[in-house]
Amino acid sequence: MKMAFTKSIKKTAAVYMFALLSVFLAIPAFSQDDAAPGDPPVSNSDFYVLQVPIEKIYSTPKGYLIEYRKNGLRMNSILLPIEWFTRTAATTEALKGEMVRLINGKFFPYMTIYYKDGKTDHVRVFIRDVNHRTWGSKLPPNVNIDEISNIEDIIIVR
Repeated sequence: MKMAFTKSIKKTAAVYMFALLSVFLAIPAFSQDDAAPGDPPVSNSDFYVLQVPIEKIYSTPKGYLIEYRKNGLRMNSILLPIEWFTRTAATTEALKGEMVRLINGKFFPYMTIYYKDGKTDHVRVFIRDVNHRTWGSKLPPNVNIDEISNIEDIIIVR
């Protein structure tokens, strides 16, 4: 009787092991990307998205001057034209820029840049209210806003 019980346990264990092994062998067949180990993830999106933390933001008549740090300690700045954020009655094009207000929380202001076919498609600037310390009231002395021309593409200095 004891021997029959042991054979039954061994048979059940073998069936479970076979089922478990079958599941593990079937998982790669349902995998969604064909990337080799170590390759960056493959995306079906047409967009490349870059997120950049904002150090300071200044509102000017020409647009928003944004100071940021990217991969280092050096401060960089970029002027996002006001036309990207405003719509005229004569155009039906989508806005190239969007200001999104951050709700109370621990998030620090940042901008997300969406590239399509290697060019800037649109940008979203996630901001706090104007009383937040990231809003600058006076432009830095080394910045002459009249010398800054309108940009068509955002190139982030790394």
